[in-house]
Amino acid sequence: MSAIKKVISREYFSFFKIPAGWFALSVMMLSNGLLFIFDIFEPGKEASLRPLLQLNGWLLLFIGPALGMRTFSEEYRSGTWCFLANSKLTNSQIVFGKFVSILLLLVTSVSPLLPCGIVLEIYGDPDWGEFFCGLLGVLLAGVIYGTTAMFFSSWTSSQSVAFLGGIFFWMMLTLLARFTIPILPESIVSTVVYLDITQKVVPFSLGLFDTANLIYLFSWILVILFFTVCIISQKRWTA
Repeated sequence: MSAIKKVISREYFSFFKIPAGWFALSVMMLSNGLLFIFDIFEPGKEASLRPLLQLNGWLLLFIGPALGMRTFSEEYRSGTWCFLANSKLTNSQIVFGKFVSILLLLVTSVSPLLPCGIVLEIYGDPDWGEFFCGLLGVLLAGVIYGTTAMFFSSWTSSQSVAFLGGIFFWMMLTLLARFTIPILPESIVSTVVYLDITQKVVPFSLGLFDTANLIYLFSWILVILFFTVCIISQKRWTA
């Protein structure tokens, strides 16, 4: 357990040692702050953080992969993968440690939403149930984007490839589901729509807690983690 904690802490704090880490967090904070000040925090406006949750859902499509792109790519590039591969940690423990670090970074990145909610509570009466439900959906979507980038990161030493892979995989599915339905065969339309995770996240932002959507999102996370473990197992044998 202590070895897994070291992997988690090393991965988490190393993110703040690079400019890209601070840039990603700055984008989140600046975007949330501007939207809150100029759109939500206005007289006569509904006391709701729903616009912020919807904004973060789209921002994490880019921030999530940025958090996961260097998990293994940096290990391969710097040569530290050999030390990790020869450690006593199992493949699942290595991937789990990296995964938890991504989750903690995501929680850190959306943490500015809480001060916004507190300010709104002082001057209004926001629906906290809707907020936390929406926050859960946003975090799950971000975890999926981040673990997808981690999966691509396990393949290559290029962080750029892992980053772009994490973005375009889900962007492609979303675009297919929204713009190609009229030209697709009816036999695959339902499958394409089902693979678009944005359709599963939107109800959370409306305060609708659906266990089916929750299971769907968790299933994607488990599937991605499983295939990442498979890739790491292969890489470990050749290390």
